[in-house]
Amino acid sequence: MIRKNNLLNKLDRLLELERRLIPLLDKHLSTSLDFSRLSKGDRDLSLDFLKSRVNLQKKHIQLIESIKKEIEESKQNVY
Repeated sequence: MIRKNNLLNKLDRLLELERRLIPLLDKHLSTSLDFSRLSKGDRDLSLDFLKSRVNLQKKHIQLIESIKKEIEESKQNVY
């Protein structure tokens, strides 16, 4: 069991990590593909994969935010 404020703090930390992952996937890894020796087709496939991960990450953040909101609005103090 975990107290509400402790759970909310852990969700905040998780959201911070999730949000920091997006620029890493979106920009830094994509840029590194430009310098790779992969063929254009392989680079394009890799870039498509990274973009799908970014979209999945954004959906994951939305889900965590909705869970957090639900917990914040709840009168329950232990989970």
